[in-house]
Amino acid sequence: MCKKIDVSKMKKDFEPSPADGAITTARVALGAVPYAGSVLAELVNAMFGWPVQRRRDDWTMRLAETLNAVIDKVEGITPESLMNNEVFITTAIHATQIAMKNHQKEKLEALRNAVFNAASTTSLNEDMQLMFLNWVDELTVSQIRILKFAENPKKCLDANKIQLVYSDYGTSHATPLSLQHIARCIGLGEREDVFSQFIDELFTKGLIPKNIINEINGGSFVIESFELYNQRLEYSYLTTIGRDFIDFITDSPIAK
Repeated sequence: MCKKIDVSKMKKDFEPSPADGAITTARVALGAVPYAGSVLAELVNAMFGWPVQRRRDDWTMRLAETLNAVIDKVEGITPESLMNNEVFITTAIHATQIAMKNHQKEKLEALRNAVFNAASTTSLNEDMQLMFLNWVDELTVSQIRILKFAENPKKCLDANKIQLVYSDYGTSHATPLSLQHIARCIGLGEREDVFSQFIDELFTKGLIPKNIINEINGGSFVIESFELYNQRLEYSYLTTIGRDFIDFITDSPIAK
């Protein structure tokens, strides 16, 4: 059995000393006379030193747990093989740099998944891996949610308990999905202007079709039947590169 990272020991090592805050306070007090500059320096250190360290420690823990999961679940992967995999090391370092700039849980989870997939299942080349990591950094959480919605609209609508209204005109017809439905589904409320901007940026990157709502609605304001429309909602409306991106930042079945 491969030796894994001792996460519990790491967590204990990362815990701040109770004296840390007192030391900073004392330094500020001692530096108050006669030079204000030293006080400001300590205040800046207090504001950014420990928070940055906490982010670094939290991500290091997350990374260690991810690597342990890879070693546990993927046959043939060992600490030595990961250490000798230059592409993986580059990906992990790049993901770490991005993680240090982010606090949002969904982005950190996307980065964790990317590291796991880079070490285990992905067939993406190095250029695509780095491009996808950059997209995690550049895109907003709402844009990532839009992509996950486009992957399976019905799943997202059901998870958010959003029901579409269907009307009967002799046969079962459906009121098509609207921009407002998607905005509500991803947590944007009524900000259609922001949503439209997000959609344009995703299209520019080649991740979704330009008129995604028309694509989902079949290019029509009246859908032929309730059953067919429900089937349409279960299709993926991502482009090929959009699917590759979502697969790369999504929890791999192997990790479960």
